Amino acid sequence: MVRREKSHEWLDKLGRESWHLELLISGFSIFLLIQGLDMAEQQFHLFFNRVQFLDFNLHKELNSYSWFLLMGAKGLLYSLVLHLFLRGLWIAAVGLRTFNRGTSIATQGYTPLFQRTLKQNTLPLDSYIIQLDKFCSNIFAFSYLILFVALCTGTYVLILKGSIILITWIVGGESSPIFQPIIAFWGILIILISSIYVLDFAFLSPFKRERGVDKIFYPFYKFLSWISLSFIYRTLYYTMMGNRISRRFLWFIIPFYFLIYLGNSLYFQTQPLIPKTSNTLSIIPGYYENLNHEPSIRLASTPSKYVSNGMLEVFIPITLNEKLTTQINRYCSPLETVHSTLISSAFALFKNDETTIEAADKVKPYLDCMSKLFNVSVDDQELDGLPFFYQHPSTTQYGLLYMIDIDSFPRGQHQVSVGNIYSKKTLTHDSIYYRPYALFPVWKL
Repeated sequence: MVRREKSHEWLDKLGRESWHLELLISGFSIFLLIQGLDMAEQQFHLFFNRVQFLDFNLHKELNSYSWFLLMGAKGLLYSLVLHLFLRGLWIAAVGLRTFNRGTSIATQGYTPLFQRTLKQNTLPLDSYIIQLDKFCSNIFAFSYLILFVALCTGTYVLILKGSIILITWIVGGESSPIFQPIIAFWGILIILISSIYVLDFAFLSPFKRERGVDKIFYPFYKFLSWISLSFIYRTLYYTMMGNRISRRFLWFIIPFYFLIYLGNSLYFQTQPLIPKTSNTLSIIPGYYENLNHEPSIRLASTPSKYVSNGMLEVFIPITLNEKLTTQINRYCSPLETVHSTLISSAFALFKNDETTIEAADKVKPYLDCMSKLFNVSVDDQELDGLPFFYQHPSTTQYGLLYMIDIDSFPRGQHQVSVGNIYSKKTLTHDSIYYRPYALFPVWKL
């Protein structure tokens, strides 16, 4: 009993002095988040550039999980900035109290009308400090609650989408006759269960308060609380629910993430008289590697807009997605995978320095297929020659590297055009052609 009382006294004292820790952690966390968010986003891009799976759905699931991680980190940053600002306001109010204790509205000489109005709308300084302190402490707890909610939501989505991949593998692929009914049933069930759980979370547990409904909701709660890892933030959530001021923050969790998502998706279209898309009269920095500061190459790139040695390099990243898979199946002969997806470590006590060299006849069918999907032309002249498989040293993306000899071209501007294979069906015949994919100018020196 004595030990318990001492622990309560220690926690009460720590709570009264917690504002020191809040300021220290908020300031340090804000500094780390500002420095680390861009780096983390870039590392995620580099990881997904380097890692490709034959099942591109798995790539999308991991990408969506990284999105939840970044959203949680951004939510933590924004709320901590607000906390630091309000805690600074609280310190200003405490400092003001030290030499303005006797100041009141009644001594300011206001008219009776404004005295009544100001008394109704203005808190005394002591009450203002107390309320602001409660508000700051709640924002600090809310900051980490929204981070944990984002992490657990990402885990939940990853597990559920992973279950769809597992079902696809069990039934033998999407071509199986039972695939569509099972996926439809599973999707409807998951959406129903998830909607009930989200409603209970957003509206402060109404299904846990009604007798009869609680027994129906209990299995859903146990299942989703396990796969969503809600035990990480459950104590914070239910503790905040027990206080009237804290409950207001819980109501704001979902709108808060909606505002973050909306803010990240908005952009302003400036200079309405200047085109922003690729055309023969614009220079887009993303096509030139020495000007591109993004972690990925979107369509195609060349080292510089100036070609000084007569050899033009054009890199086209290959990203395994639904569109590319459809094109490979339609325009290429059946290909087997070159290797299986493996997880290995670079750490080894004894490394084998032998290099495995593949025979050209084994590699050429894959290169023929990939090169069939794209064509590169300079000034509308299609140039012969197969590309090379290439991993870009800066972005780590895999793709095709074209080495184009333009030594015979005259000095000056030349237009580089990349086309992507496309087929169009008509009533009489099917036509296959290359539609515009990337377009950028270069200058031969």
